[in-house]
Amino acid sequence: MKHQGELFLFRVACLAACAVFLQGLASQAAEKPQQGKPGDNPANPWTAMSVSDLHKVVETDVDSEHRFAAVDALAAKGKEALPQLRQALHDPSGFVRYRAAQAMGEMGGEMTGEGLQLLQSGDQELRVLGAILFKHMAGNSDVSRVVPALAKALSDTHFDVRVNAANALGELGDRAEAAVPALIKAAGDEEWWVRDSANLALSKINTPEARRTLIPVMTEERHSALWFQAAAKILEPAQKDPELQQALALAYGIWLQKGEGWTAPFAARGKFGYGIAGLERLVKEGTPIPPAVGKIVEQILKGEIEPLWPLDDSNRKRLEMIMQKMSGGAK
Repeated sequence: MKHQGELFLFRVACLAACAVFLQGLASQAAEKPQQGKPGDNPANPWTAMSVSDLHKVVETDVDSEHRFAAVDALAAKGKEALPQLRQALHDPSGFVRYRAAQAMGEMGGEMTGEGLQLLQSGDQELRVLGAILFKHMAGNSDVSRVVPALAKALSDTHFDVRVNAANALGELGDRAEAAVPALIKAAGDEEWWVRDSANLALSKINTPEARRTLIPVMTEERHSALWFQAAAKILEPAQKDPELQQALALAYGIWLQKGEGWTAPFAARGKFGYGIAGLERLVKEGTPIPPAVGKIVEQILKGEIEPLWPLDDSNRKRLEMIMQKMSGGAK
């Protein structure tokens, strides 16, 4: 079994590679239209082709970039191309399948039935596409039907379904309030990618329950990409809640110390940095800091406990300033 740290870094590398590939795929494909079929749309020349001709490309072309460009052009045709987009959901290429599901979701609430059918499929890849469809349907969703289905999908056996279900709920924002308990559970998922998506979704749902959950969840997180990806965005709702300032102060103190267990380097650097910045904000605003936090800072400065991230001169001065303001009785 691979070490947790090695597995984490491997997954981050895979995600980065996929992101780069996705970003350039449509433009690369658009540069390779079939001979003699130039389009009048500079973004995708394939859009000049008929639905039937595009369908032939999706059915027969061995080049996945060509099929991606054809599905992208079919998406521009709207509901006229719905049968062809349905077929593209079964394409061998994951990128092609994603684009087809995205296009169907962008058609709006009329695709709710199609999405629910996909989410309930016995094929895990089709369940993934159902969640993707709802992610791109977003504000056009019938929340009374969609939110319960996505909340249930957060317990799917396939982590890709769980990830995309959380992403779809995040797109709904406050309209997904009924899914908060399921998202809280997903925030403790064994897969860090699911945890990140659940936390991001919770940060977009403006309820006290969602805000309270973010602090302990982020304190417990030790291996996630969350810290270098979206920590500021996730913390923002809690930072604006006056009732959560003491809980935040305690969390900031905990984030400064190494503690037990291994923490991924990205998470360690992020947590330590956000811990210092968070305490600086609180003392500047005159928020009372719990004595336990002052004790942690003092022990780190004295070398009695190990900081989560190496204590360079700059961070030492920042911690000393925090201690000075706390001992001065900042109100």
